[in-house]
This record gives sequence, structure tokens and C-alpha cells, in this order.
Amino acid sequence: TYEIISEYERKYPDKIVGIHKENAGVSAARNDGLDAAKGTYIGFVDADDTIEPMMYELLYTKAQNTNAGLVQCWRKDIYNGRTVIKKPGKKCVGKSIITNPEILSNQTMFVWDKLFMASIIKEHNVRFKYRYAEDFLFLIQYEMFCQNIGVVRIPLYNYRAQRTGAVTSTISESMLDMPLSLKSANDIVMSMGFFTVLERELWRVEAWCYIRRINAFYLDKNKEKQLQLVKEFFVLFDTYFFGWKTTIRKTGARTKIEYRYNAFRSDLSKMQKFIYQPLVVKKIRRKLVFILS
Repeated sequence: TYEIISEYERKYPDKIVGIHKENAGVSAARNDGLDAAKGTYIGFVDADDTIEPMMYELLYTKAQNTNAGLVQCWRKDIYNGRTVIKKPGKKCVGKSIITNPEILSNQTMFVWDKLFMASIIKEHNVRFKYRYAEDFLFLIQYEMFCQNIGVVRIPLYNYRAQRTGAVTSTISESMLDMPLSLKSANDIVMSMGFFTVLERELWRVEAWCYIRRINAFYLDKNKEKQLQLVKEFFVLFDTYFFGWKTTIRKTGARTKIEYRYNAFRSDLSKMQKFIYQPLVVKKIRRKLVFILS
């Protein structure tokens, strides 16, 4: 709150700088922080979350010892008292995303479990844009110029995975920005001539975004926005990923039954039926697929 920030400013005038303005969203707040930052390294912490006391010391030490331009850590997802340790994929480290494209789909899509070099951000004017998937777009901008990506294999960031009013819980206007963020990421990679190199990993990330969202549709009753979001994803995939309708059916499918069941993901008319289908019917269908598989 304003009062808490002001109190810390008074206690630590050489370390804390408060920026007091009307709420304009997380991207605007982070960009204001980037403009005010004077340190060599930059990190982000969401207001709902906490970090372990040693987090930035350990990330900093890793960056210094390995000359890493980006370092990430494990995290703890907290669900109403239950804690789950989450780790990036095994292939989340390497020289760069150009030489090691698999980093893209093995790292997390967040900025708050990472440490960045301020010089790269400022030199290449890396900024946050849009209201959803803004972290991934920021990462793409940054990692196109980043050398040496490392990891600290300790859970140091505490993410509140369930929170009242969280942006991940419903289909909101801001969520419609997700395809725009992903499109911008594709355009950046394409403009620099590396889309062919990174296409497979970009597809994995963006397909995951789409599937994760449609799997969460039951949390929200706004069917019109759900359909609008699906249409935007279809346009995105049609533009950048040839043959995506076949590939999306294979994603996560372990059997032929699951493959056939996943057909609705790539057919707009079937997707519309899925969206307006009663929740109980969706659960029964999914359970049948699980049993038969």
C-alpha cells in the first residue's frame, strides 16, 4: 500500500524508491520501475508473493560466477496452505536461445523467478507490453540479446497460485491480450531472422498457452469471451504455424482415443459446442476418455 511503501522509503532512503501513481496495470508499474532502477541487476516480485531471504544473493552469485546474463530459480506454488515445488525443465540452461532453442519451452514463462542484467534491458529498450502473457514477450525481447542462461536449483520464490481476484481465474478483457503478446513475440523473432530456428519451441509454448486456457474455461461463465479468445488463437496459429491443426491434436495425447477426443481443439464449430456444453457433460466425456484410454 501507499503507507507501507512510504514507511520503507523513510527507513531506507538510500535503497527504497517509491513510485506513487494511479494503478495502470502490472506492465506500466514494471516499466516505471525499470526507468527508475539504477542497479546492475533487476528482479521482479509480484505484490501477492514472497521470496526467500537469500534469493537474490544466490541468483547474483550464480550470475557472477558463471557470467550469466539470466539466472532463474525453482519456486514454491502455494495453494491455500498446500505447497508444491515447481522446477523449470532440464533443458532450461545453455549459451543462448539461438544455440539452445529448447530453453524457450523448458524455462518458466514468468519474470519473477529470474534475475536480469540492467544493461541488456536498457541498451535494447526491453519493456513490458499488454496485460497478459506480458512476461513471455519480455523474456523473448531480452533473451534475443542474452548470453549464458543459468539456474539455481533451490525453491526461492513463493508464488500464491490461488488468490482472490487473480487474473488467471477468469476470462477477462486483459486475457484477450494473450494472443497479441504471443504474436508480438513471433514478430520480434521473425524480424531478427530466427523464426525458423525457434519455431518448434515457440509452437510448444503457444500451444501450451492455448490448451491451458481452454482447460480452465470451466472457471468462467463468460462464453462469448471464451469463444473470442479461441478465435484469436486460431488466427495466431494460422498465421505462424503451418499444419498446427494436426499437431494440436497430438499434444498431450497418449492414445488414439485421446487423439480423436482432442479434435475439438482445432475445429471452431466443435470448439463452440465445447464452450457452450454444460460442465457436467464435459466432465463425463473426459472421464470416459480416461477410462477407455
